[in-house]
Amino acid sequence: MNAAAEEVGDAHIVDARGSSCPRPIIEIARVASKMNSGARLALISDDPATAIDLPAWCKMKGHKFLGRTNESFYLVELN
Repeated sequence: MNAAAEEVGDAHIVDARGSSCPRPIIEIARVASKMNSGARLALISDDPATAIDLPAWCKMKGHKFLGRTNESFYLVELN
């Protein structure tokens, strides 16, 4: 297991590397729609727009943006 995977713990990982806006948000929204409240998601994205788009999506949907664990990993807790 690599260091990044250890940082996300039990979060379900959504890998959107290589995708540009709006695809990373579409991917995490697709997975989130199938998950229960309280679940944690880790989005892996190398698109710079994700740093702005994901917190905005979380606010709009009522999810909790937990921050970034490194340059490409973003953590979210679903409401």
